Amino acid sequence: MTDNRVYCRLNPFEEEYLEKKQIGFSEFVHKSFYSSMKNDFYKRINKLLYGIVIILLGCIILTTTYLITIYIVWLVFFLVGVFIITIGFINFYFEVKNVRKQR
Repeated sequence: MTDNRVYCRLNPFEEEYLEKKQIGFSEFVHKSFYSSMKNDFYKRINKLLYGIVIILLGCIILTTTYLITIYIVWLVFFLVGVFIITIGFINFYFEVKNVRKQR
């Protein structure tokens, strides 16, 4: 059976911090791991939502083309909307692809 212990030497500042908080080193490390994992999850969710928001913004720009009667302005709005939707889908695709790789 292997020994899963990890040895670490704390400097005086770290020892003082742990004594002030009245927690052990092991508890501190476990809490740090859990908070880091939670932050990673929220970052992934935010990146996915960012892609969805970009897609919706492009859809809103595309819907304004029905209100425009000038052809040049209509073409600009149409192309900008399609471009933003494409960027949103690419962003969303790569984020989903990266989430799948991490599992």
